[in-house]
Amino acid sequence: MNSLLIVDQHQFGYLTDTYKYCQHLRDAWEITVVCWDYGSRKVTIEGIRVLYVSRDGSKPQRLGRFVRHAVQEIRAGRYDIVFCVYFLGCSLLRNARKGQRIIIDIRTGSDRGGKSRRRFDDAMLRLESRMFDRITVVSKSLRDKLRLDPAKCHLLPLGGDAVEIASKTFDSLHLFYVGTLFRREIHKTVEGLDRVYREMDGALDVSYDIVGDGTDEEKEQLMRAVERSSLRDLVHYHGPVPNAELRPFLEGNNVGVAYIPIEDYYDCQPSTKVFEYLLAGMPVLATATSENRAIITRENGVLFEDSVEGFAEGVKTMLRAMPTYESSRLAETVQEYRWTSIVNGNLRRYLESAMVHHTETSER
Repeated sequence: MNSLLIVDQHQFGYLTDTYKYCQHLRDAWEITVVCWDYGSRKVTIEGIRVLYVSRDGSKPQRLGRFVRHAVQEIRAGRYDIVFCVYFLGCSLLRNARKGQRIIIDIRTGSDRGGKSRRRFDDAMLRLESRMFDRITVVSKSLRDKLRLDPAKCHLLPLGGDAVEIASKTFDSLHLFYVGTLFRREIHKTVEGLDRVYREMDGALDVSYDIVGDGTDEEKEQLMRAVERSSLRDLVHYHGPVPNAELRPFLEGNNVGVAYIPIEDYYDCQPSTKVFEYLLAGMPVLATATSENRAIITRENGVLFEDSVEGFAEGVKTMLRAMPTYESSRLAETVQEYRWTSIVNGNLRRYLESAMVHHTETSER
């Protein structure tokens, strides 16, 4: 059986992509994951070896410790392929072991700080990626925005799992947001929903579950919005929840929220949550980013502008459209984006081709 080392600074189980790769590849690959320990609840998959790295100390100390652990694993010589989810400094892995096949995976461009900081981060990403022969990237638009070499890049899109749950009813509004709170301004969705609720004098059967993590300031901002609203008993913030434990939220709600600020650094970023919602038979309330516009149509959701007013108008449009939805038809709109198809039909073949190419090169 081939062996795969995944290096990912997210704690295992909290980045959907890596979790799904492991879940669907473990029958044919022996997989080890090196990740940071954020102190969140540990997630396990039978057969997957997870090595946690402490985040104690300063940023340079943490990075040094993480790189050392990854390098030690690579130098052990037990892995056919190293699959590294990009992080600043990942180029330090490239010389860990001569001849080691390393794939750099790019899920996003920079969304930190101001424009100068984002330009610096993206420039570093380009520079570091040039040091590797193989790159997987989440979308063509992100590849082009980052000006990555198309000859080195392989498109590895996001997806979702088809969830076998009862068909939804759409005579009430039960919203669900899952994803990061970092720079997403999720408090605006609470304020927008509150506007609609007040306009209807509370005559709206509604609830809103929010799952995800962010900075302390962002979480406090969200909770202040809830407390100031008329929805304090109807909006529930649950904090971070592992991907494997989202089923109750997908079962208990009937509309997904994909609120991504319309900024150039988010515009080419697909959203895992959009596919997860639709495959669970839920229409989607989504901001009108380029990637959301490529998926969301009148048939499966509502697009809106990234503001309190925009979200409120989106909710009103959704309320009018809900009687027309059927769960099975919603799921059919994104069948090609199931994780089983993406991993087995895309990533698995790409890894196998890397193995073949590596063997042919070594024999020359």
